[in-house]
Amino acid sequence: MGKNWKKVSEEYILKTPWLALRKDGYTIASGSTDYYYIVERPDYVVIVPQTADKKFMLVQQYRHGIRDTILNFPMGFINNREKPRQAALRELAEETGSLANNIKSIGSFFPAPAFLQTKGYAFFAKNITINAKEKTLNHNEHIKSVEIVSARQLENLIKKGILTDVSSIAAYFLLKKIATLK
Repeated sequence: MGKNWKKVSEEYILKTPWLALRKDGYTIASGSTDYYYIVERPDYVVIVPQTADKKFMLVQQYRHGIRDTILNFPMGFINNREKPRQAALRELAEETGSLANNIKSIGSFFPAPAFLQTKGYAFFAKNITINAKEKTLNHNEHIKSVEIVSARQLENLIKKGILTDVSSIAAYFLLKKIATLK
């Protein structure tokens, strides 16, 4: 917390299994009290799956917050007592039916730290086995299709504003950063 910030109040306005909305009051350097609204969400994983022929897998999924279907990498919440790596393997299998023998952490990020208390953990799943098992979507997940694209196609989807999910873009660029360091 900032040196000149003193928390003076905390009130939960809403609590659900998916999110909580919290109102925090702080006295700041000027002596005035300001209020900040924080959305708490569980931490989550985003997986960058790559096939043996170096192509990437995306899912086309309905996202109710924007009331539209978008492209993104497989992702999902980390369950209680689950480690991020376990969640990444589970989400990849649930959303795509694919398995990863080689999965590694490529970093983490805060998608909107001004008001959102959640952390995204990014994983690279190399040489995935496609359709190794049946997809097991949650009752509220709506995945329209699974898309396989080259790195060039993926970057064009980002440049053209077709792939707009910030977590997917962050994970891809974390992977690119690591790849250029080697």
